[in-house]
Formats: sequence, structure tokens, C-alpha cells
Amino acid sequence: MLYNRIPKYSSDLCTALENYSWAGLLKTIQFSIIDVHTAFEEFNSILRYFMKIYIPQHTVCIKPKDPSFVTPLIKHLLRKRNLAMRRHKLEKDSALGKKINHLIVDKSKTMLSKVTTSNTKQLLSVVKKSDN
Repeated sequence: MLYNRIPKYSSDLCTALENYSWAGLLKTIQFSIIDVHTAFEEFNSILRYFMKIYIPQHTVCIKPKDPSFVTPLIKHLLRKRNLAMRRHKLEKDSALGKKINHLIVDKSKTMLSKVTTSNTKQLLSVVKKSDN
């Protein structure tokens, strides 16, 4: 599941959470009607409910044959870029391509930074994985 992280959606979520009456949950904790663990689960369910309403979700399936640098965000952006290409929106296609390239380079850097250069086997295996 990939959440759309546009600032407008985040601000809408924050506004909804600010306007929500937390008094019932606070009173149950204050008067020891429920324990902290149950209160935390209740808080999480409320938060998930509001996220489901205010932040759009996209389902992205990462398959085993996908290269190791492909994250859900990159796969989603690749779909958007391909759609822009099919609709001949070249400016949007170009902008998404640059963003995808930047994300792939960052992912590759983090993958390679975790490997020590003294362990040649590990280094070669990471390079082969990222080379798909």
C-alpha cells in the first residue's frame, strides 16, 4: 500500500485529527477503564480510519523479478510516467523520468553504502542484484 503524500492531504488529515473529540479515549485512560495497550490499539484504529478517509492509497505489487532498487514509490511513478507517455504528455513524462532516475540513484547509493569494500563477495552480489 502506497499513500499519496501531497501536503494538502496531510493538512486535511491534521485538521480532522485536531477536530476529533479525544475526550472519550482520554477519560477511559484517566479512570482506568481500559489499559494503556488497549488505548493504544484504539488510537491506532482511529488514526487508520482517518488516514483511509483523507489520504488516497495506491496498491503496488512488487514481484520477485523486479530489480532490487524498485520500491513501491518508484513502481507507482513508473506507471504514471508510462501513462503520460501514452497520452503524449511529454513535459510530465520528462519530469517523472528525472524524479524516477533520482530515486533509483539514491536507492542504489544506499544499497552500496551498506556494503564494506573489504568483502568482495558481498560487494559483487549487491552489484549483481542491482544490475537487473
